[in-house]
Amino acid sequence: ADAAAPTPGVAGLPSPRGSEQPRAAGQPQLPEKPRVSA
Repeated sequence: ADAAAPTPGVAGLPSPRGSEQPRAAGQPQLPEKPRVSA
């Protein structure tokens, strides 16, 4: 569902990665971290 939902940080801009974490999660911005929902 992440691929269909644009991240608030890059609203209107194509995400460089399909697994980019949203900037509204309260987590620190990481360079490249795979999205893990564990």
